[in-house]
Amino acid sequence: MANFKTHIQVSAIGSGVLSTVLLGANIVNSIEAVLLWVVGALGGVLPDIDSDNSTTLNILFRIITLMSITAVLSQLGESVSTLEIWVVIALVYGVTNWVVRPIFESYTVHRGIFHSLLSSVFIGALSIVIAYEFTYLNAVMSWLVGFFIFIGYITHLVLDEVYSVDFSNARVKRSFGTACKLYEYKNIQASLLMLLLVFGMFFMVPNAQGVKNTLISKHTLVQIKDSFLPLALKS
Repeated sequence: MANFKTHIQVSAIGSGVLSTVLLGANIVNSIEAVLLWVVGALGGVLPDIDSDNSTTLNILFRIITLMSITAVLSQLGESVSTLEIWVVIALVYGVTNWVVRPIFESYTVHRGIFHSLLSSVFIGALSIVIAYEFTYLNAVMSWLVGFFIFIGYITHLVLDEVYSVDFSNARVKRSFGTACKLYEYKNIQASLLMLLLVFGMFFMVPNAQGVKNTLISKHTLVQIKDSFLPLALKS
């Protein structure tokens, strides 16, 4: 399979190309383009969260820890003491890394359910819901965040399959077919649960009509086409 460096580089290039196309067509601004580039690159390493010793899992739980601490501290009153703040930070850190993470690791298997097309849809939909419900992003940007993470995720799965083929010796490795499967065939219960969660989240995502009007329209295609080449080359 491809290593972390390859996954992050390829997904960063792909999301960079897509985000600059949207930026050039004035569909997003520069800050939004950078955000989409970053989340697209992140999506390219997310499938490896099922590997207990992966760089991706370490990064993910650092982000989760930081977000959890921020969320808890934001709920504390103004009268809280410095010592109490330190205790809260220590408790949240401990629960996240010494309770939640071991439980997560015990229920995940590398190249399991998170290496499937079903999981790419699940992560994409979850990203849309989180972006819309817990950030200041509007519906269109929330959908774009989910789309970029989805594209990065798919890129990872395809790369793993490509690296499962040894072109120099013209042979297929045993790992072929384990990355880009439709769902986790060895764990039907987990796959069904994820499928139900996907259906549930599609009732939670923001209305897609704005996305359709903004992105999937003839006007948008004309914008992208007109902005692709410099004026000097058009004349």
